[in-house]
Amino acid sequence: MKPLVISASMVLYKADLPIVERALLALKDAGRLAREHFALELGLTLVDNSNDSVVHDKVADWLEDIKAWLPDWSLQLLRSPGNVGYGRGNNLVIENARSDYHVIINPDLFVKADALLEAVSFMEDHGDVGLLCPAVFGEDGERHYLCKRNPTLLIMFLRSFAPLWIRTKFSSIVEKFEMRDCDYEKPIHPIEYPTGCFMFFRTAPLQAIGGFDPDFFLHYEDADIGRRMLKVARVVYVPAVRVVHQWARDTHRSLQSMLVTVRSGWLYWRKWGGVFSSQPAVELPAVAPHIIGNSLPDTALSSGRRVLVTGANGFIGQAVCADFPARGYRVRGAVRSHPDVGQQAGVQYLEMGNLDESTNWASALSGVDSVVHLAGRVHHIHETAADPLAEFRHDNVAITLNLARQAARSGVRRFVFVSSVKVNGEYALRSAIYCRQ
Repeated sequence: MKPLVISASMVLYKADLPIVERALLALKDAGRLAREHFALELGLTLVDNSNDSVVHDKVADWLEDIKAWLPDWSLQLLRSPGNVGYGRGNNLVIENARSDYHVIINPDLFVKADALLEAVSFMEDHGDVGLLCPAVFGEDGERHYLCKRNPTLLIMFLRSFAPLWIRTKFSSIVEKFEMRDCDYEKPIHPIEYPTGCFMFFRTAPLQAIGGFDPDFFLHYEDADIGRRMLKVARVVYVPAVRVVHQWARDTHRSLQSMLVTVRSGWLYWRKWGGVFSSQPAVELPAVAPHIIGNSLPDTALSSGRRVLVTGANGFIGQAVCADFPARGYRVRGAVRSHPDVGQQAGVQYLEMGNLDESTNWASALSGVDSVVHLAGRVHHIHETAADPLAEFRHDNVAITLNLARQAARSGVRRFVFVSSVKVNGEYALRSAIYCRQ
């Protein structure tokens, strides 16, 4: 069976290698546990942003020594063309990723042993989620409130530069920004401003939005990518995915760090606006089709050779659903309503209701390699529509385009559109019996 592929990137800039080693050993334990439950192919690329040959050679030697400790992971070292920034460093890996999921991880971030297992399980069950955000704790066990709403100029000032007495005076504004009005023990969505220390992406929508905006050198690139991801997929905080971050704010450490923060904040504000308030995100609807009988086991749902068949209870659809499982394909059959007859063994039927040009196919497309699109409007002997041509165009064109576009965004490799519109040729004579000649 085809494994799920998880790629990951970790950007280094003259990093403390013993701390990075701790991060990798935590990934080792997490990868081993996750592979006990899922067929996984794991790869991590360390991106050296140091622009220093001596530092690069030191990292390369260290990585060669540590590779044997992580047998479940394929480790690579990539030298960037210079100190290109956090977002662009990750983009060097994202743009070439051939994976189902891509993880952004800081070099001072330590995942809990079950973090990858919980993340994969959630994402496999929620195909409309493009980015998962973890529960973050400090090494002292204290929770970090990193589910945030869109930042404004006021928030940027309060969190990065304001003296303590001003932050105290405006503490209610900061607490609302940090979503402390939500229960951090339960899933939270939408997350407008996700934490950048650990980001578990679905690769297809991540690549569709172009990864990180390269204009951000450091800071607010996570706020920006969160807003852009929400335009194509959901962003959800999952408390079961726990990480520990050796976090230290660098804004006040030097004048250079302060200037970088100011520049990034200015870029963000110019792009998105918001002085005292910001427009809240509009989350894409979470549509989970009703599953009808014949559900495949979870291990099968996450494996390869997955085909979505629309119109699965039609004349051709029933034949396809009967044939494909025997050929080793795992079939999801999308139907308008519960099929009273004609259900095929080994097919997972999903009740989609009435289709239109805005139907959300995300859950149905989750993990799918190919789509066989059979649903459509065919011959109606007793036509009742006021404008039959408009109805045909709506059902056979608009609905098909909507499905095809969502399939492309979700990473579907093949889209087969079957139509019988010309099965009888260009025309038929009313006075003649149709035959092949």
